[in-house]
Amino acid sequence: MFVFNASLLYLGRIFGAFSLSTLVAKVDNKRTLPMISFFVSGVLMVIMTFLPVHTQIGLDLYNFMTFITGIGGGLGLASMFGMVPDTTEYSQHKSQIRAAGFISSFINFAFKVGMAICTAVIGWVLGYLGYAANIIQSPTVLNAINICMNMVCGIVLLVGGFAMIFYNLDKKTYAHMVDALENTRIENKK
Repeated sequence: MFVFNASLLYLGRIFGAFSLSTLVAKVDNKRTLPMISFFVSGVLMVIMTFLPVHTQIGLDLYNFMTFITGIGGGLGLASMFGMVPDTTEYSQHKSQIRAAGFISSFINFAFKVGMAICTAVIGWVLGYLGYAANIIQSPTVLNAINICMNMVCGIVLLVGGFAMIFYNLDKKTYAHMVDALENTRIENKK
């Protein structure tokens, strides 16, 4: 069952990532797509925490919501990586220093540190609650897995969606900023 559910998640992510190029042309601010996808995915994941997956209807709803959160994940993550070059120009516009390599490296580093910390914390929590491999897990451990996989992730997505509200670099501002950088480059050549 896990393989089927994980396949739905990744199929949704692929669908979301490939639909990004069509959808991004329809919005004025690159924050819109990740913000909406983080909010929708976050709400669905919180709901998924409470679904009765021991029933067929609950399991079907869980699988459907997994696919939808996968679409949101694909849209959100692909959008975030599409926003990195914009932040490079923004930082150059503000500081007159182009730091593309540093910004890209820092963002990748932050993702990896976040994954490492989250994985370690989940391992510590499950170990503390009595998780042991290759045995039937206690209700406490199963509940903790459910909360870690759904509730915690949903809350983090909601916080991320809220944080996107403060990303104000829209197409008009970006175009103005790139023009200013180009004018500065031309003036420096003189």
